[in-house]
Amino acid sequence: MVTLPLRFTSSMSHDIRTPMNAIVGMTTLALANLDNTDKLEDYLYKISVSSQHLLSLINDILDMSQIEQSKIHLNLQAIRIEELLGNISSIMTTQAESMGLCFNIETGVFRHSRFTGDALRIKQILINLLSNAFKFTLEGGTVTFRIEELGAENGERVRYRFTVQDTGIGISDKLLSRLFEPFNRSEKVSKVEGTGLGLSITKGLVDLMGGTIQVESKQEQGTKFEVELEFDALLEQEQQPRNVHVEVESGDLSGYHFLLVEDNEINSEILGELLQMWGATFTLVCNGLQAVNEFNQSEPETYDAIFMDIQMPVMNGYEATREIRKLAHPDAASIPIFAMTANAFAQDVRNALEAGMNAHISKPVEMDLLYSTVSKYLKKKTDPPQD
Repeated sequence: MVTLPLRFTSSMSHDIRTPMNAIVGMTTLALANLDNTDKLEDYLYKISVSSQHLLSLINDILDMSQIEQSKIHLNLQAIRIEELLGNISSIMTTQAESMGLCFNIETGVFRHSRFTGDALRIKQILINLLSNAFKFTLEGGTVTFRIEELGAENGERVRYRFTVQDTGIGISDKLLSRLFEPFNRSEKVSKVEGTGLGLSITKGLVDLMGGTIQVESKQEQGTKFEVELEFDALLEQEQQPRNVHVEVESGDLSGYHFLLVEDNEINSEILGELLQMWGATFTLVCNGLQAVNEFNQSEPETYDAIFMDIQMPVMNGYEATREIRKLAHPDAASIPIFAMTANAFAQDVRNALEAGMNAHISKPVEMDLLYSTVSKYLKKKTDPPQD
């Protein structure tokens, strides 16, 4: 008879292979790009992140019995949601590409971006769900990872909803009813590695954190998991130094033209380079009054969105946004306006929304978050009519 530790080790095969795939793949890429310092540094960072996750999985193998007996203790620490998501992106994006899958990350506006929780356990929950979605989605399919902040009843708490949705093979009603029991797996995918402990571990960790997990699935149409977790919120520390690395999404903003309102030369250079990297163009003005005048004098549909700094001379970003929204210009009410500011407290987010802005993007700029936020509000470009 196979002992539980051996069965458990076998069942964790696909979970272990996820970071191992990133480590092996990134090592191969690093060796092929030894003369490219920038790429080499990026690959080494991703190897480090994946190695840390692999270590956490090995530790989970050793303390599985403690999870079942509710003896495991959470290691609470300060976490920034953008950094957490960046780490997950670094691990999962490479695997998605190697499997021929379309991997989308969608985020809303975070009123609270810092909280206390167990980062390794949260990542384990989310990576388990993403790994399963990848495993049961055929090449060419899509996996979407969506993160939203929900309203918590206690103002000192923060609640997030994490959604993992795929276009995969789906789950039968028979299996769905016992999905979170140990050692369950679909008989339709016998060639796929793993014996079904991942979701049981995930459910145990979600319960341990006082959260909820729900699943919806239809065979041949896909599966959606929703996890809701609540934590103690932490106040933002303005201009807190951060060494955060995230995957730069390979986005396409070709054909879009933006109005960039920024009085700091370095900040405008950073954002301008990012927009150009994604194929966009922009017009730069240095204060809120110039922004109002430039927009008011522009032809309809000249600008697709406005990036608005807040603390500027002559007229600040809040005032400029209110003035733009009051203009008779055809695009005044509908053009997306994004706050781009180092003011990252919850009240700053509320102030931006109350002034008429669509979203708040804090500095330092998280590049993947910037792209996903902006893309959500842009109108799709249509091809010009053929002669």
